[in-house]
Amino acid sequence: LLNKKFLLPFGIFISAVFISFIWNAFVLKNMQLPHLGLLHSLRRVEYMIMFFIASSVIKTKKDFWQILSCFFVSVLIVILYGLGQKFLNFPAVQTMNPEYAKGYVLYLTPEARISSTFGGHYDLAMYLVLAIPLILSFYFSKKKNLYLGLFIGALLILLYTSSRSSFIAYLVATMAFLLFVRKFKFLIFVLILTAVLMFT
Repeated sequence: LLNKKFLLPFGIFISAVFISFIWNAFVLKNMQLPHLGLLHSLRRVEYMIMFFIASSVIKTKKDFWQILSCFFVSVLIVILYGLGQKFLNFPAVQTMNPEYAKGYVLYLTPEARISSTFGGHYDLAMYLVLAIPLILSFYFSKKKNLYLGLFIGALLILLYTSSRSSFIAYLVATMAFLLFVRKFKFLIFVLILTAVLMFT
């Protein structure tokens, strides 16, 4: 059963997405490829549907912990594959422009940004921006160095994406989170670690 209290905010969000698409495609006419705008709008609906599926699947505490465990394992796999792209010539299939979207298998040059396979560097970066505060919260609650290692790995991969807007989002989100939980010394550590890792 769906939790109906979420229908109104999600309905407002989806309406805003499609009003924006219609306005830009047919009123301002500033979209060269309106069908891609429609597909991007539909992709937002696709993302939202996952929320309702997830909220209806989690029934018990055990379900919640199983999903969180899968999440942390997936972050670890993302980190390892990102390092593989950067240093071990792992392939990447990107969709950042129409040429790449034809399905070419790419191998990154040393100075290239790492990216999501079947996505772009910004997709990977935003995934990590969402993951990092969650990882840190588990580090503080469980006091296990595994989570600290996961945080450092995720931060390194975020820096290798070279996504500037995501990096700013990471700084704002992480600083706000650490200030909220009153981890002032750890905030200094995070800022120093971020500055040091930027030199890589």
